Amino acid sequence: MKNYLILTIAVLLLLPALIGGLNAFLNPNAPPWNPMQLAEGEIELMYLLDWEGDYILVDARTSENYGVDHMPEAINLNAGEFDAQILNLLDIWSPDYSIIVYCDSRQCGASEEIANRLREDFQMEKVFVLKGGWESWLSASAGIRSRLGGGQ
Repeated sequence: MKNYLILTIAVLLLLPALIGGLNAFLNPNAPPWNPMQLAEGEIELMYLLDWEGDYILVDARTSENYGVDHMPEAINLNAGEFDAQILNLLDIWSPDYSIIVYCDSRQCGASEEIANRLREDFQMEKVFVLKGGWESWLSASAGIRSRLGGGQ
């Protein structure tokens, strides 16, 4: 009986670790192990300083947050109001333009959701997610912000 109890406890402890390990290894949507590493389709704020070509900034946060503050020249396009707001993007978009989508932070999934929708539903190829989102903008130095049009 004692051996059975030890075996049961061992299985109960090892099974979740095995499942978690398999998920981490096989999950195609797993985040990069290194938080400093860019995920596919992700860019850093610094890249915008030397961006070649035109781009449109898309704020995927709520209209309320966008109304309080947003990156200069960004347009609001969030999941809750997507159908009503998409025309604002389509009015200024050209296939030559890149689209940079951001939301609150790296943990926020709204930018990924909007970026994927633009890629899949509208066949927009040059769609990127800003790593760190709005938090990266707020933490950027005044010099970077002014070079990107944001001043202090």
